[in-house]
Formats: sequence, C-alpha cells, structure tokens
Amino acid sequence: MTSLRNLTPTARLLLLAGVGAAIALPVLSGCKSDDHSGLSGSPSLTEPVATVNGDKIEASLLYDAMQHYVPVKGPADANSATLTQPVGRIVLSELIQNVILLQVAKSKNAAVTDSLVDDRYNYIKTVEEKTNTTKPFDDYLAAEGYTPATFKDEQIKQLVARINLAALGQTITDAEVSAYYKQHPEKYTFPERVHIQRIVLGDKATADAAQADAQKAGSFKNFIGKSIDPPLTGGLDASDLPKWEALSGPGLQFPPQILNPLKAAKTGDVIAPLQLQPGHWWVIRVADKQPEYTMPFDQVKSIVKLDALAEKGMRSSSVIEVQQSLQTALQTANIVIGPKQYQPVAEQFKAKPRPMAPPMTSPPHQPAQTPPAKQ
Repeated sequence: MTSLRNLTPTARLLLLAGVGAAIALPVLSGCKSDDHSGLSGSPSLTEPVATVNGDKIEASLLYDAMQHYVPVKGPADANSATLTQPVGRIVLSELIQNVILLQVAKSKNAAVTDSLVDDRYNYIKTVEEKTNTTKPFDDYLAAEGYTPATFKDEQIKQLVARINLAALGQTITDAEVSAYYKQHPEKYTFPERVHIQRIVLGDKATADAAQADAQKAGSFKNFIGKSIDPPLTGGLDASDLPKWEALSGPGLQFPPQILNPLKAAKTGDVIAPLQLQPGHWWVIRVADKQPEYTMPFDQVKSIVKLDALAEKGMRSSSVIEVQQSLQTALQTANIVIGPKQYQPVAEQFKAKPRPMAPPMTSPPHQPAQTPPAKQ
C-alpha cells in the first residue's frame, strides 16, 4: 500500500481498493463559472436531480456526496475542474461518471454484486482497524459522515466496478492466487503497532511528576492542564491520539529516541520524559499495543484473487479497450439534468477524449504501508 498519511480519510480508504482503481473514467475539465450555488432550485431530496440512461441520481445523494467532497491540491490541478467549477457541478459530474462505470461493468458481465461489495468493505474495515483508527470502523465512518450503507453506495461499488473491469478477460490458477498473496505481504500483513497518549511539559520536574502520576492513574488527566501543547482530542483524556502507529517498516513517524522505548514498553507503561527540543519534555503512555498481524489467506482469498486478476489486466492491452468503452459510454449517454445550475455538466461529457495511454509493462508499484493519520 502507498503511504496514506497526507490524504484525507476518504481518499485513504479508497486507495485500499487495489490496483483496479486505475481503471477510471476520464477526468473532464469544465468551463470557468462563478455560479457557486448549492441545491437551490433543485428538486426535493427524494426526487432525481439527474438521470443517466434512465438510472436516477437523487438530490439526496448529491447533497450527501457534497458533504464528503475534498478538492485535490497540487500544481497539476491548477487548471482542473476542481478549481474552476462550483462544488455541486464537480460532485454531480463524479456521480454521473460513477453511474456510467456501473452500467458499463454490468454490460460487460462484470457486474457489481453485494457479495463483492461486502468482501471489499470488510477488507478495508480490517485494514483501517489494524493500521489507522483505534475506534470501531463504524464509529470512524460516522465521524466522516458515512454509514456503512452510504459508504458502500458512494464509494465501494465504484471501486469494485473498476477492479472487475480491470480483471476482464484474465484467468488465474489457485496456485497463482496463493503466490500473489505471498508476494505482496505489504497488502495483507501489518507491523507491530502502538496506540499512545502523550503530553508535553515545560520542565523536567513537572514531566517526572506527570510520569509518576500517570503510572498510577492510568492517564494524564491530572496534568492535561499543564501541557504546553494544545489538547490532541476532546473528552476525558485530551492526551489521547486515537490511531495506530507502526513500530517497524518504512515511513516510521517516531524518531529513534521515542521509537526504541516504545518498542520495549508494555501496554500501560509510561515512558520516562524525553526532551525533544529545549523546553519541551514529552511524556508518553502506551495505551495499547498490537503484535504483527497477517490476514489469513482464507479470509481474504476473494480479495487476493481479484487484485491479482486486476494487476494482470493492467498489464494487458484490454485495459485500453475498457477505457475506450468507458469514454464512449460517457460521450453517448443520455443524461438529463433538472436544475438549471447543473445542466452545463451534461455538455462536459461531449468533449473529445484524451489519447489512451499504452498498457503497463510491469505491475503498479505499491510501496510498503505506513500507518495513516486521521486528518
């Protein structure tokens, strides 16, 4: 897996989908507009805001997706639609492309099934609970504005469609599936991890007192008010960092003077104060630790098989055919949009498609995982 630390939570979750996510509809640039209207003039939330070849996109889905929208940032995006269009149009454009994606997958006998969606959801849930959030996954999604059902509808179905399309026409043996699992430990194995609480104090005497108190009290609740850093979280113990950090592997977030004591510590231990810079004494409590964990092959066999098939597909000429099918479907789709402020979106899809890239000659590179931070 790639490093996800600098991504939004939703973007990070989507990258967990596998190599098939590279199969996508073209990113379409739009005309510049000063129309920043939202759903004003739209139908009621239970009525369609658009139809795509007869499939409805309800206004409630558009509104919900707008709450999750995060614009991409970077030099390559300077002229993109994310900077030249209002959010409503950008999000509706993405929803239309998602509908086309599902329609094309169905037409090519690569339909998205509930079973495949559930498998991918459970895989992402396991990864997140082992590498990122210390909360139950459903609570984590709720904090991001999703329910399990809306997350599946808005995100997972499209991911499964891309993976299915990437895997089209490919075959694989059980031996190859098993080999793929062994050759990609970064996707199914997670290093030893730690969940910490910490405060930063201005002098060693206070830090020593905080260490002794936390060892007895089981938290820093008696010294939170003396921390010179702002609280990490709300609630009873504002010193808590509710995520997992890896203790081995690439991309480690701790400097050696913190990493080594954390490796040696047990759950509940409070590490002796560490001065990382003048006037900043860190006191760290190990709230929990997890040993290295590998997802059992039988638990993720269906995920492994699809990822292996998709990787094969991304190295074949069939990926160009799939992309061309998606572009053609998008350009010829019967798109009807009700609200006037969103009607220009339909015209964007008539633009001339970009030239297709040649197929990959080697598997997409996925650096070893580093535990993500909750943004």
